[in-house]
Amino acid sequence: MLVIEEPDRLSAEVWQALRMAGARTFDVSEGQHPDAVALERLRAAARSANLECAEQVLREVGLPLALDHPKILDGWVAAPPDDIDNYPALRWTLIAIAVRRRRRVPPALLHAPWNDRDRRRPAVDRALARGLRCAVERRLARSGGVTTAVSLDSMLHDLGQGDRAALAAWLPALYAECGMALLHDGRVFHARTVFERGLETATGAWWQAALGAAAALTDILLGNVHAATRRRSACPAPDRGAPWADLHAAVDALLALEQGRLDAAQRAITETEASGDHHDIVMLVRAIIMLTSGRSHEAAELVTAVQQSRPLSRALSEMAEAMMLLLRPSLPVATVEGSPFLAVLASAHAGVAMGDLDRMRELVARTSDAGMKATPRLRLHAAVVEFTLVRQLGSRSSLRLVAERMVELMEVDGVTWPLRLLSPADAAVFTELTGRQTPEPLLGGGFQVERLTDRERIVLTELVRGGTESEIAARLQLSVNTIKTQRRSLYRKLGVSRRDEAIAQGIAMGILAPDRDGRRGA
Repeated sequence: MLVIEEPDRLSAEVWQALRMAGARTFDVSEGQHPDAVALERLRAAARSANLECAEQVLREVGLPLALDHPKILDGWVAAPPDDIDNYPALRWTLIAIAVRRRRRVPPALLHAPWNDRDRRRPAVDRALARGLRCAVERRLARSGGVTTAVSLDSMLHDLGQGDRAALAAWLPALYAECGMALLHDGRVFHARTVFERGLETATGAWWQAALGAAAALTDILLGNVHAATRRRSACPAPDRGAPWADLHAAVDALLALEQGRLDAAQRAITETEASGDHHDIVMLVRAIIMLTSGRSHEAAELVTAVQQSRPLSRALSEMAEAMMLLLRPSLPVATVEGSPFLAVLASAHAGVAMGDLDRMRELVARTSDAGMKATPRLRLHAAVVEFTLVRQLGSRSSLRLVAERMVELMEVDGVTWPLRLLSPADAAVFTELTGRQTPEPLLGGGFQVERLTDRERIVLTELVRGGTESEIAARLQLSVNTIKTQRRSLYRKLGVSRRDEAIAQGIAMGILAPDRDGRRGA
């Protein structure tokens, strides 16, 4: 054992020589650490304000060391040095520390880095600078962030063997940052590929846990639940305060939901504290859990509140919106990248609510035609709509074929959540045909609302018939003000704000039912 009483007095060259000689541990106040030599070098650099030495240490060991010991660089996080632009690894590390500790990132760290396309600079420097640009643009929610992420992925793919070796400690961070930017933009397939490449470069448990959780999240979003379960079980367990612990909790909660374990999902997500990097993901998972427990308005309020602070992750937003289609039919929905599936499903659910069989036929045909391009989750969601349509048409043999296709998706991929969008009656028929129990439907007996008065039920029926409030008042021989009062009370009890929402909720709760001609009766 080599004991160094005054490590601060050793130069960077001496520390490099010790490392090359095989020094790997050092007895420091915080206990044995696998990279304690580098830790002491980083401390020495911080004390002497030696940015060049700090940059060198960080390039050798990567982000985990500094993130596990954030106090070492606290001074630079609070007051970045003037020439920080010339040290991309150090600057990236300071941003990551500030985000992890939930501090405001100083503007000096968030302006655009120097030109990462300057071919006169070494490829290693350009890769670090582009990764830094990607990190900055994602945290500032700049519109060009996904373009930077795509170009970073191409740059990493084209790196030579020598440059990859020089960047070995930073490759997992580069892939992680690139993948998160793609995921935030809704490019789930591309993000999953990037995370998988990153896992190939991750030699330590720190990055294996981080990238494994991120890859598992993409599997869940795509509906590959079995793959997500295997990936999650292979992840090393992170410490409770680790930067990626909240992402693990989000994955655990979503997997519990797919298994029908709502209580376990709630425990997983409520016991974690969201970091700055994954705050939107954790909040959206909480909203999804609220939806699953029937608290749709609380979920909508949470999503709105989070969105006011920063743009939400498109990938998870689309998943939440798909779940809200029946609960809040008027919710504006985006389209899944490269596919109109989510918008088509929104229209399909509106067709279900309106009892419009012709519209549903057209939409089912469109989802079937594009089915091979959709994710397992969206294919099962489309099959749920088709099941509702076929059941209303009364074709038992065709209904059995749709049910068998739904079972196949469940068995192959493990996805189950869209089955919650079956009505209780449809769920009972599905169980009768397949012998498979479905998750508890979101619509039906789970909703606790105030009892509607006879007058409110009549008004709801008249809303189905259509017409203005004056026309409804004339049909019922009541004043327009009375109709307005009854309508407001009806909307409040149903927890809706629009006519189509009231009609859909009335059907879901069994107050209204479509007859064979597509009209409704109470």
